[in-house]
Amino acid sequence: MVSRPERRLGVFCLMVAAMLLLAGSASAQWISGVKVTLDDVDQDALTVDMTASVFYTTGVTFATAFLGVDSGFGTIAPAVDWGDGSTIAPYWPGGSGIPFDQISTPPGAPGPMRAYRMAFSHAYGVAGDYNISANSHFTGGISPGIVFTGFTTTAPTPTYSIFSGVQTFLVNSVVAPVGTLTTPTVEIDTVSDVGLLILALGLGIAGFFLLRRS
Repeated sequence: MVSRPERRLGVFCLMVAAMLLLAGSASAQWISGVKVTLDDVDQDALTVDMTASVFYTTGVTFATAFLGVDSGFGTIAPAVDWGDGSTIAPYWPGGSGIPFDQISTPPGAPGPMRAYRMAFSHAYGVAGDYNISANSHFTGGISPGIVFTGFTTTAPTPTYSIFSGVQTFLVNSVVAPVGTLTTPTVEIDTVSDVGLLILALGLGIAGFFLLRRS
């Protein structure tokens, strides 16, 4: 009987093989970037809304994309690391992958890219500057990788690996100032415009009578 981890590993291997075939020539690269975008930071509630994006070349037309890195026997890198010890488990293509958004050519991209995006929210317990990162699978076996946003990094694989114990993947991050930004103090004039007008009028009348007496 095939265990669940073995089934997941088998599915993963088949998907990687399919991606390699779809990538086509030796110069192709199916993942080209991962990005984290801050959408909102509530300084009072200590909450963050952000969007994680993964970019594939247009030759790969899956409906959903990887976010996070899983060997089939355990997590190598989470989908999202909030920087306070909280993480989100990897998303796999299929029913749990992040959905396709649009085809565009982002700044720095070598050409049109398929963008996959998902929004996430998180509440922090205390104020601080938190490093939020997102990770994504990266297939570098076809050619040197074209990474226009994000960076490649490595991590050991748990228990068993078809990657000789270490896997390369993409990571990108952004620092979120949560509860650390202060609202500038606005000084309020002690004398209003109306008060100044009345004062000026009073001084004018006083000056008029002084001139008449002189």
